[in-house]
Amino acid sequence: MNPGDLRTSVVIQQKIVTSRNSSGEDVFTWTTVATLWCDVRPMSGRELEAAQQIHAEARWKIKTHYPSVTIKRAMRAVIGTRILDILDAEDPGNKEREFVMIAKEWVE
Repeated sequence: MNPGDLRTSVVIQQKIVTSRNSSGEDVFTWTTVATLWCDVRPMSGRELEAAQQIHAEARWKIKTHYPSVTIKRAMRAVIGTRILDILDAEDPGNKEREFVMIAKEWVE
């Protein structure tokens, strides 16, 4: 991995249940677990038709050095004003050198 490619600041957040509302449903907030310098590249875009609306979906590949925190699928990546759901997070080759995340962004 070329360190010069890691030029985008990415905030990794985890959902935390903070309380329950009057209906008994969980109330949650997102808390930051890490801020990483990453290489962020678009993978593909596609349109999905749901409930007679067209939504654009963009997929991103996010590469970084192996993080000191555990990053899982239930987390999200925040890049500026963009919020991406992490679909996959892995250490290719299990060498603890680099880390790759695949993320999805919905645009309405």
